[in-house]
Amino acid sequence: MEQCERYSFGKDILADFRQLASSGKVEFLDQTYYHSLAGLYEEEGEFIEQVRMHRELMRDLIGYEPSFFENTEFLYNNRIARLVENMGYRGIFAEGVERVLNGRSPNHVYMPIGCKNLKVILRDYQLTDDIGFRF
Repeated sequence: MEQCERYSFGKDILADFRQLASSGKVEFLDQTYYHSLAGLYEEEGEFIEQVRMHRELMRDLIGYEPSFFENTEFLYNNRIARLVENMGYRGIFAEGVERVLNGRSPNHVYMPIGCKNLKVILRDYQLTDDIGFRF
């Protein structure tokens, strides 16, 4: 986003993002500002600060405040989910890994343990790999 702001070719991209945001048909995702692993730190402050910084960047540059969150590389655990819910997000994206799902489908909306309202939407990696690599 900052590169779009910095370089002249990016101004058009930011304008396109603003137009998409105003259409109401696109959901932009928040994440950590530095695409970092801060969500894995025991101390939560760095993670919370980076998410706040990214949220402000999205608001300032494209006029949009995301309600869904995607952590770096879809890193997820229930503690991260609780932090994300406490920051006001409605949902979080995570990796739909078979070893975690234990035979359940990645194509359902899940509720994290310890959360009241946050939804977990999983990436169906087999489907997205088919689309991304084989088509």
